[in-house]
Amino acid sequence: MDGKTTAKLHKLRAYLENLPDTIPIRTEVYGIYSFDFFNVDDEDMKDLGVEGAVNRQLEVRLGHRRDGPVVFRERGPGLTEVVTVLESHLTQLSGSVILLKWLDDLIEAAIQAYQKARCPLPNVPGIELDTPAASNDSAASNGPTRTGKLDTKILQSFEDPDYVDLPEINDSRRSGGKLLPLLVKVSRRCQKKNYHDGEKQVDWIRCIGSRGCKMSWAYPRNRQRVLTHVSKCNWLPSELRKAALAQMSENAVGPDAVISEPSPTATVADSSQHPQALPKKDLFQPFVREGRRELKEKVDYALMQYIVCCGIPPSTVDVKEFKQMVSTLNNSYDPPSSSTLTSKLIPNEAAKLSLSTKNIPEDSVTACRPRVRPNSFLACTTPIHALDMINDIQLDSQAIQRCNQLSADACLNL
Repeated sequence: MDGKTTAKLHKLRAYLENLPDTIPIRTEVYGIYSFDFFNVDDEDMKDLGVEGAVNRQLEVRLGHRRDGPVVFRERGPGLTEVVTVLESHLTQLSGSVILLKWLDDLIEAAIQAYQKARCPLPNVPGIELDTPAASNDSAASNGPTRTGKLDTKILQSFEDPDYVDLPEINDSRRSGGKLLPLLVKVSRRCQKKNYHDGEKQVDWIRCIGSRGCKMSWAYPRNRQRVLTHVSKCNWLPSELRKAALAQMSENAVGPDAVISEPSPTATVADSSQHPQALPKKDLFQPFVREGRRELKEKVDYALMQYIVCCGIPPSTVDVKEFKQMVSTLNNSYDPPSSSTLTSKLIPNEAAKLSLSTKNIPEDSVTACRPRVRPNSFLACTTPIHALDMINDIQLDSQAIQRCNQLSADACLNL
């Protein structure tokens, strides 16, 4: 992967991490895009190859580009991780025209999202991607150019010639969340020295290592964005990166992470000291196998309905955390893979329901049509009238319930 592609990936990540607030942020574990749970279908790998399988998954999650530029419907890690997906596959397929086209289209889609929200683009200086290099004369006439990439990651100072640092505003709030002192150490309030024509002069927040990492954000500070960058910024001292990681760890939810250390020496059973006994024939083994088979059929069916009716990506079942949850509930059940769901369980159920909907009697469909009874409740003046109306309502409700059930089941065809 060449330097130009790397610069594009860096730019796309910065754009997606700072999308305007007009785009709703993901609030559920599995959002619309869920690129943080990206997985390629095995059948697509066999039929289309790696490049075609990745392209198909991108089209499923982002939509076909023939309908116009991609319009982002949510923001968050589920969308930002598309950069990781492209980066990992472009490392293997550096000359992939399809994936490079996806990269360019997503950058263009992000730019349009900022323009639609009337927000300035994040400051991501570096390699100019789509403009030819200017001559020395034009560069001199247009003023000073941006500082190029440094040859070393050891900064002599945390000053950046592209910005004018501003004094910090004293946080005099008596209540509410106050400014984290670590944020003042790792970032600075500033303004750009050079503005484009028509660009409004606003305050920015830059990483103190921005001379090397070229990272800045819109003012005021976003704690999570700054700490996430600082924890991975190699232009900063290691103690600042560790402090950012510690702060992020304090805000994490769930139990503490426990990583078991491997034993220094693996204990291997000596067959000579402990002779292996012959396995005894278990009389209950056939009943156990039959019980597990019935359990798998029932849970596979319930899982398939849950995946389809709730619109959840089938690749969810391949995630390690999902398998761990299922094992916690019942370690005797082995969930199906996403390829089994998409190639066997869902198509078979759809075929079964398709046949059942074709065999609905005509009188049942007619009975499902609601009867118009104007002022029915007002007309019930005697117990006999009320009893007749209740019987009719029961017949109508049973027919409608039957049609609603068939309609819900037929949704599996979609």
